[in-house]
Amino acid sequence: GLTDGSLDPDRAVIVIDTNVALHQMDFLCEDQCISNVVLPYTVLQEVRHRNMNTYHRLRSLATEGDEDQTSKKKKAGDSRQFFVFANEYFRETYVTRRDDESSNDRNDRAI
Repeated sequence: GLTDGSLDPDRAVIVIDTNVALHQMDFLCEDQCISNVVLPYTVLQEVRHRNMNTYHRLRSLATEGDEDQTSKKKKAGDSRQFFVFANEYFRETYVTRRDDESSNDRNDRAI
């Protein structure tokens, strides 16, 4: 794993969607093979609106690697990387809601 806080280009990148975040949280938190993960901001917001406990667990995965998190100690050998991608604020990935689509459908396109 890398120590500079970036995605490992030699490993597959996993992009988590809302359903995985809501229904597979224990697996995401505990399985050490889950790494090099991108959490789109849209997913975080959807999870936040549906289940605040799951939202906090997901956010903690993304902040465990932060250098300013000295109070949290990573488990020995835990080199997992989770990153939040601000897709809602990045020009190339921002999606405008169509007149005829629900907010859920718009979010699916954004993810």
